[in-house]
Amino acid sequence: MKRNKQWNVSKALALASLYHFLHCAATACVIPFLTIYFRQLGLTAPFVGIVMGAKYFILLLCTPFWSYCAGRYNKRRILVLGSLLSSIGAGLLLTLIPPVDKEAEYKFCNGSMYAKNSWNQNIRPEDKDHVGDFKINKIAHTIFPTIVNGVLTSHPGSTLRTKMKENPQLLTTAEPSVASDLTESPDKTELTVITNSKISTLENADIARNDHNSKRNTFLPIEDSDQARILGKAGEHLPVEKNNSSEVYHSTANSHIVKRNIALKTGSEDGKEKQRINTEPNHSFKILDNQHETFVLILLVISLWEALASALDWVADDGLYDYLDFVDSVDRYGKQWIWGHLGRAGAVFSIGILVDRLNCFLNGHTSRIAVHFYSYAMLITVTLLVGVFYPIHTAKKNDMVNHTVKALHLLVSDGRAILYVITVFITGAIGSTINNFLFWQMQNKGSSEAFMGTALAIGFAAEVLLFLFKDRVLRILSLSGTVVFGLICLAAQLLYYSFLWSAWAVLPIQVLNSFSNGALWWAVWSQCNDLATPGIERTLHKIYHGLSFGLGASFGSFCSGFIVNSFGIERLYQACSAIAVLWAMVFLIAQSKIPRQKRLNYSRLLAADTSDMSDSDDEQDKDWLITALKNEDFLQK
Repeated sequence: MKRNKQWNVSKALALASLYHFLHCAATACVIPFLTIYFRQLGLTAPFVGIVMGAKYFILLLCTPFWSYCAGRYNKRRILVLGSLLSSIGAGLLLTLIPPVDKEAEYKFCNGSMYAKNSWNQNIRPEDKDHVGDFKINKIAHTIFPTIVNGVLTSHPGSTLRTKMKENPQLLTTAEPSVASDLTESPDKTELTVITNSKISTLENADIARNDHNSKRNTFLPIEDSDQARILGKAGEHLPVEKNNSSEVYHSTANSHIVKRNIALKTGSEDGKEKQRINTEPNHSFKILDNQHETFVLILLVISLWEALASALDWVADDGLYDYLDFVDSVDRYGKQWIWGHLGRAGAVFSIGILVDRLNCFLNGHTSRIAVHFYSYAMLITVTLLVGVFYPIHTAKKNDMVNHTVKALHLLVSDGRAILYVITVFITGAIGSTINNFLFWQMQNKGSSEAFMGTALAIGFAAEVLLFLFKDRVLRILSLSGTVVFGLICLAAQLLYYSFLWSAWAVLPIQVLNSFSNGALWWAVWSQCNDLATPGIERTLHKIYHGLSFGLGASFGSFCSGFIVNSFGIERLYQACSAIAVLWAMVFLIAQSKIPRQKRLNYSRLLAADTSDMSDSDDEQDKDWLITALKNEDFLQK
């Protein structure tokens, strides 16, 4: 006699939870930090918006496609494992793309180093701006070794020679004392002082004729500081000429003192400056300049990566649901997202602290932000091993297309459902602006990646904690009240983001994520369950998910990039906050005007105790069942 196969549901759920924990942790290591990586590579806000919008749109198209193919051809496990393996290589490809401007890597890396050093209470306030070889957020200036050697040779007994012997690092960093020594030199020294507040280049024909051996230099902007005034004072004692057209002081020497400003800039000014730098003629036959080449490469790699990785979510989830349905344990489905959130919180917090403790470059060419991608590759490799044992079952009957048609019919035939559809679209578009540019805003305030990771971890942890009181919250506020309250919390967050004043200021407001993201979506899922007929619930969930994180996020990304470029991040968040408040009011008013349609719930009929019913109750339930069957026949047509 053949023994029946034993199904260990608890072990299967444990493996599924571990898989979601590892996979979500892997994505949290890199996905939230993509936009600051693109910024470091030299992309402007519009380019970043286009790349992220394309990423979300590909997710919208490829996710249902992979889900349908895997179910139809019974290849779910193969597709999941292949997607995990290929996504490792696609993710690592991004680390091979060179930056548009090496200066940008130094600029943003040292910005985070400044925030990290600001924790040190032993640093004097006047010295906090000096970190390494750069004056963070203000001015970094470098004296080229040629000019220093000239001074040392001309003045063997000067105090400058003594200081150079004691502190060799002064060869690359001009401190006020060093500059003052230059001003005390009686001899004539060649000097170039940049005083223009915009990007200037030596394009004057007379200068080029007088200085045949000097290379064509590009000077970065300058701002007022003590060092600037000292160098200006030095210029008064040295023979220099003034070019009135470009406000550049120059001499006929081949050596220059170059003053470099690495102040963090965003918006249209930063984009115009980078565009001017990248469009300088380089006497080549390149079709695209450096910035557009980098943009095209990033767009292609991100598109490939998303197309390969998008198979993971729905395919694995469908396999688990069919497995639990096969062993009659569907009631235990749906709690795996908690482990996913815990994995995200732990990973994003840990990777932020790890990267923040590293030097700017791992070697001569690899930025420390590549650690995000290496961590992603390692965790995905572990996830691949767990995926071999992931509980997957494929149902014999695949009615994905039929269920989708039924779900769409339910949505368009219910006025309240249409309100929820618009709500998830708006929240998806607004949420994409937070995902894309919140870290830019924090970076502008001197935030390090440790603060960024901590902020996200607080949001994920708050959602998990509030889930313990989910039923009580929905019962007290009602579904529509929960949605409105979630929109108000989202508007408050956005308004708060627009007025950040320091690196850590974003941390307290992240607690509202529990309502703006968690509770709001619980209300949406509950509305789906009330609306759906048997077997359509998960299809409705997928439609809402696609509308929000696919279509809405794509639309929001495309628009937000150009808004940031034209008006800035602050105005973007203020506008999104106003939209959230306005839609909350419209939702509340429209909800009260639309009559609630009572849906038939088959589970009530199956769970009813017929022994306690009267004859009249039996007759009513019989009519109810007949009506339900008629509605089912209508939907099938």
